[in-house]
Amino acid sequence: MAQKTQVRPISLLTAQGPERESAVRVLKERAVELYEELSEQDADVVGHAYNPFYHTYLLRKASIAVSQRILQRIRPRAILCTNNFLGGHFLRAARRLGIPSLGVLWTHVGTPEFHRAWSKAETRASDAEARPLVRLRRKVRRALYRLAGLGQQSWAPLMPVTCLALPGPFYRDVCLRAGLPAERLVVTGNIQCDDMYRCSQLDAATLADVRRSVGVPPDRPYLLYAVEHVARLHHLSPESGRDAMATILRAMRTAFPELPRVVKLHPKQGDDDRARIQSVDPHAIVLQESRGIGELVAAAGVVVSTISSSLLWAVGIDRPAISAYFWQGVDEQRALRMKQGVEHADTFDALVTALRNNVENPEHVAQWQARRAAAREVFLRVDGHSADRIAMKLLSLLS
Repeated sequence: MAQKTQVRPISLLTAQGPERESAVRVLKERAVELYEELSEQDADVVGHAYNPFYHTYLLRKASIAVSQRILQRIRPRAILCTNNFLGGHFLRAARRLGIPSLGVLWTHVGTPEFHRAWSKAETRASDAEARPLVRLRRKVRRALYRLAGLGQQSWAPLMPVTCLALPGPFYRDVCLRAGLPAERLVVTGNIQCDDMYRCSQLDAATLADVRRSVGVPPDRPYLLYAVEHVARLHHLSPESGRDAMATILRAMRTAFPELPRVVKLHPKQGDDDRARIQSVDPHAIVLQESRGIGELVAAAGVVVSTISSSLLWAVGIDRPAISAYFWQGVDEQRALRMKQGVEHADTFDALVTALRNNVENPEHVAQWQARRAAAREVFLRVDGHSADRIAMKLLSLLS
């Protein structure tokens, strides 16, 4: 008889302000168990932020204490996780208690070298704007955090789990080159892969309904532009980000002035971004909260972005994907672009040509369809059974 295993989704909530209210609402809607149990002693950490030595000591102590309290209360048989919260102390505490854990790599990541280059560029940009004493304090704090095991993990596969479930063979090869042992790695696909598979199987009636829901004629595939949340790139100037977005919008309108143009904002973008887009292309349909990205991609004729994960979705669902890179001063981000299955266009004319080829040139369309199929073999397991493989691997850790 199969053994029943109870699954308890939990979230350790640390956000403040409007983000906290939004997180609480979403988590409660999904019946996720919330942990907000920092004691008064733990909360003292915030009051000592000015002292990097004492603050680091208190933060490490609080992280370990919170981890132990949660694990002792829940007493899980195994842990399934997608991030490395509390500086890794939660997972390390679980390991000390003999609790196995399975980490799931949730989305596309670059190599460790890329993430180090990105981190250094962000640090330089942030420090350049600070006073000398503030820069010195930051350097001391970063060094102390690393020594205390509290530094932000800049590379997701480094979470201290028993085993790491990966979306495709590409990520396994990257992990092996980074020194992770092969016995800790398993290629399963992930939940996004299953959603890609579902969206790739949508029938014509469902796709027509998606188009109607965004204000597009049901029989007309649209050009989809997935906008990045450029505010997270502190070393990218706002002017460069705005210019790049405007260039992409103008290229889409130049290539096909008669086709619907749909712009999907990042969830952290708002009315200012909407107004900026419509000032460049008044006829663009700008979406903030709408259907999931998978259905929007499936109903599109072509997907354009810079480095958004929407391009990975386009590869998984088998829709033309174009990476248009017009940012200035953030050259290390180019390394994050997928080199297989995604067409690169780095000038206005190249983007216009790529858009037209992916709609009007059957030979070009067939060539890139074959390239996307090859890319799926490397990056993703899109067969609708990723969740099953993850569940089986998690159960195997219990034996």
